[in-house]
Amino acid sequence: MVAAATLITRGSDVAAISASVGYVFGAPDASLNLRQGGTGKWAVLFTTGRDGSTDLGTGRAAVDVTVQGVPGVLIPAIGDQSLQLSFGPRDGSIYTVVTSEISQADTLAFAESVSIDGEVPVIADVSLLRGMQPLCSITDFNTACGIVLTASNPAYPQPRISATQYGAKSDHFTLTSQRAPASGLAPLQFLVGGKINATAHGEPALTFVTDDSEALLAFGVELGSVVAWIEGGRLIMVTGRLPVDELLQLAESVRPATVDEWAEVVQVAV
Repeated sequence: MVAAATLITRGSDVAAISASVGYVFGAPDASLNLRQGGTGKWAVLFTTGRDGSTDLGTGRAAVDVTVQGVPGVLIPAIGDQSLQLSFGPRDGSIYTVVTSEISQADTLAFAESVSIDGEVPVIADVSLLRGMQPLCSITDFNTACGIVLTASNPAYPQPRISATQYGAKSDHFTLTSQRAPASGLAPLQFLVGGKINATAHGEPALTFVTDDSEALLAFGVELGSVVAWIEGGRLIMVTGRLPVDELLQLAESVRPATVDEWAEVVQVAV
C-alpha cells in the first residue's frame, strides 16, 4: 500500500514527516483506514529533503513526470485508487502529494498548484480541492501516527509518548498518551477511522468498534477496539479486545500516575 507506506509504516517515515511541513485535506467521510488503505477522497501534501536528499522514490509502474518545471515520479497503488507523486527539488525541498480517489490528472493538477510559504501550505487554485477541507497539519498527523505506532508495540514507544501495556500479549490492553492540540482527535480519526460519538472524562471521545473478525490492524499487530480523547493537553488512547462500551468504562478509570506509581513502572521497564 503506497499511501500508508509513504506516510507512516516505517519509523524513518515518521521521523521524516515530523521534520517536514504540510497538510492533510479530506472529504467529510475520508479516512486512511489502516485495514483497507483508505476510504473517501483525501490528499496529503508534505515536504522533505531539506538535508539535501533528492530521492524521489521508485515503485511498481512508476512514471516519470515533470511538475512545476522539476522532475517528478508518479506511483499508482491499490488498483490506482491511491497515488503518490514526489517532485523536486523545489526551493531546497522534495514535495510529496499522496491522494486517494482522485484521478491521475487531478493529482497532477493539484501538485502543479501547491507550494509552501514558510510553514503554510498554499493552494493556488482552491477548486482543485474538489470539495475537500483542511483536516490537520502534517505535524498533528505525525502525532496520531506516533501514538498508533506505540500502541501497536509499547515496548518501543515513539519519542515523547507515554505507554503502558497491561496483561498477557495475547489478551492485553494498552494506554498511550502524548501532548496534542485540542483538535488532536481529527488526525487520529482520519488515520484509523471510527467516530467521535462518545465521551470519556467528560470530553468528546473517538471510538473504533471492532469484533474478532475485523480488529483494527496497525503494522501487523491487532489493537482491538479503540477509545481516544483529549484531556489536559494530551491525546490519550486506550486499546483492547473488548466491546467498545466496556473499553469506555476502562477509559473512565484512567488517571495520572502518582510519583510512586510512575517510579514502579520505570523500575519494571528498566
